[in-house]
Amino acid sequence: MNSRYFRYLMKSFWSIATVYITLFAVFLIIIPFVIDVFCVLLFRGTIGYSAYVVVVGAMCIFLSGLLPLIMHNRYYSKNRSDIILSMPMTRGQAFITELVFGLAIITALLVGCYCVGCCLCLILGNGTSLLGTYGTSMLGLPLLYLACVITFLVSTFAVSVSNSVFQAIVMLLLVNSLPSLVNALILNPDSYSWIAQSSTNWFSQTEVFEHALASLINSGSELSTNSINTFWGSMLALLLQLLFWGGLTVLAFFEFRKLKSEHLGTVIPQRFGVVNTLTLTCMLGFALLTEFFTDLVIMEHNWYAWMILIFALAYFLISVIYFVFMFVVRKKAKFRKDDWIRYAIAIGGGIILGMAVFGIVRAVRPEPMYYLALL
Repeated sequence: MNSRYFRYLMKSFWSIATVYITLFAVFLIIIPFVIDVFCVLLFRGTIGYSAYVVVVGAMCIFLSGLLPLIMHNRYYSKNRSDIILSMPMTRGQAFITELVFGLAIITALLVGCYCVGCCLCLILGNGTSLLGTYGTSMLGLPLLYLACVITFLVSTFAVSVSNSVFQAIVMLLLVNSLPSLVNALILNPDSYSWIAQSSTNWFSQTEVFEHALASLINSGSELSTNSINTFWGSMLALLLQLLFWGGLTVLAFFEFRKLKSEHLGTVIPQRFGVVNTLTLTCMLGFALLTEFFTDLVIMEHNWYAWMILIFALAYFLISVIYFVFMFVVRKKAKFRKDDWIRYAIAIGGGIILGMAVFGIVRAVRPEPMYYLALL
């Protein structure tokens, strides 16, 4: 970390920091305060701060994920990146300093605004509320904080292995789609039930946070054993996500040190870049369709002959989307040898992975709906 660069960031990002201060204050202080005043006049009591956080917390998570893209945007311009990298520091020091700076902003704003908003709601309601208590509200703080930090690390990984703003946006969309694909794959979808299921996606930091806090609120004034177990289970899920994305951020650190400004706007060979992540995402898509298709074939009462055409069309569409995205990111409508190799890995690996997951899940528990009932 470079202390001089940290001070430079504080000065150069002051306008953005002001916007973040305002937005966090609006979502965590002003909105709960205004609604609480209305509830006090109408119901002679408050709703409870934790009830507000279930809704506004998602916006804080989104803002945390947006921050790395704003900070890293300077590295996509050769002139701006040359100025930054001409400072007396290494690329590694720049990466770590920006990481610490972003986490410091999130920590200060989240903890400060959360505590102020919670205390205001407690004072307005004279310690009583219709939903949740002061204890349940404060239990929401570590949940929301971990969710924001994980989202920040996800975005940091995405933007650090990209070479342009467009690649960074594509990368953000891809890495944020992975939790949903993995969740649907492991749950072993049955007859489209995964599309409308109400179970929690334990790979998504936003869903884990909202599920845990909603469980705490539903437990009432006294926390039940089930609500406490849900809280610690959610904390464990978030900590595992933190370790995973923290590890990928470390890998992104080494990738960032190797990126050169003369390669800006191009797709360079890299282990964790946009093209590789696109291949992985498509592979999970093929795996999901393969598992779904295999499930329908084996379960005869859900089988219809025309489903073959649907899945053939779905495979074709994923293939088209894969090559379109590849050409758009590379800015060249040309088939290359490595494009076909990556596509073969995506579709072949997806089929094998889908069948393997299907076999493992059915071997452990034959009834697919068993997992949905657990959640």
